[in-house]
Amino acid sequence: MRTRVLRGALLGGLAAYSWVTISWLVLPFHGWTTTRFEHEPVVAALLRSQAPRPGLYLLPHPISAPNTESELAHRELRERGPSAFVVVNPGAPTDPASPWPYLASLVLHLAVAAGLSFAMAYVRPIGALRLGLGCAGVVTSGGFLLLGPLAWFFGFPLGYVALALADLALAWSLGGLMIARFAGPEGA
Repeated sequence: MRTRVLRGALLGGLAAYSWVTISWLVLPFHGWTTTRFEHEPVVAALLRSQAPRPGLYLLPHPISAPNTESELAHRELRERGPSAFVVVNPGAPTDPASPWPYLASLVLHLAVAAGLSFAMAYVRPIGALRLGLGCAGVVTSGGFLLLGPLAWFFGFPLGYVALALADLALAWSLGGLMIARFAGPEGA
């Protein structure tokens, strides 16, 4: 039993990670869902001066100082725009050649696969396809709970959110099928 769970976690996590890696590094889709600033050096200088600490910055920020002149400016900005949801790292960006972000992503995929493998090892036999698609459904539902509010509260582009959900569904359909095959109950 333990060997099946570990094998399912390893193969399922690797399958899901492989799809996500191919999707982001080889296929062009993610480049289609993002937009460049007109003058990146100008925006970078502005961010350095106005967002000196790493963090998530919202424009307009949902909390304004009450009963002040800034409250009026805040209300006008909220009504007219623009709005922004920006993650700022004042230092140099992560080097794409560095192995650490990829390793962290692999560990995360293996951890999710381990949880799903453990759960799948104890369900009644319902068939590998149904188990695999069930894994994809669980992870994609979690992704929707995370990404949905980004779309409707913060205006994340629908294409970006749809692509992220499609990535989750494909990655974890593959991972889920591997988990179901190798960690599912006997006879699945």
